[in-house]
Amino acid sequence: MALIKCKECGKEVSSGAKSCPYCGISNPGLSAKTAIVTMLLAVGIVYLVFKLVSGSDPVTPPTTIQGISSNITSVQDKDGVLRITLAGKTVLHSKDVVQNASMDAYNISEALVRYFPGALNKDVVFVANAELVDQYGKESMGPIFELQYSTADLKKIAFGNLYHKQMLELAAPVKYLAIAGAKVIVQWCADEDNRNEAKRFCAKNAI
Repeated sequence: MALIKCKECGKEVSSGAKSCPYCGISNPGLSAKTAIVTMLLAVGIVYLVFKLVSGSDPVTPPTTIQGISSNITSVQDKDGVLRITLAGKTVLHSKDVVQNASMDAYNISEALVRYFPGALNKDVVFVANAELVDQYGKESMGPIFELQYSTADLKKIAFGNLYHKQMLELAAPVKYLAIAGAKVIVQWCADEDNRNEAKRFCAKNAI
């Protein structure tokens, strides 16, 4: 290990020493300034990791509904119905489209109730997008199904106690926008854990 000067007595000590052998001070190589800089860097790293994982800012509330999540591509408010289009994602299994839409609907609904209660009038509709392939093999991203919730129900949810799969139980019957929408719902409900968590949802839609 390298030799450094003790911050207290100035004598040379090992950089790995827990205390100075001459004056006895703890952490002889760590000055107050270094300790503060290290702590600030640690806080900054935690903040950045949180922001990257959640896609949201833990300190500043969103100023617009679209600002709630990077997974929202558009927001329309018409006749009391808030229509939120979700970004399609590349998935490993097609059933993951339902999983992603369910999680997005949960997280966005929680933020709507917390930050934009005045925007919740009649219903909230989440439009799920996914990768589609037409009869010519051309790939595109398009809407495949809609999850619709009553705003009255959303306002009653204790989000900290309810799992996103369980929130599917409150959704109106799924509106399919493409054949692929029905397929991913059936595949998602074929999973026993999903089916047990959202029995009514699967009974209504996976037929």
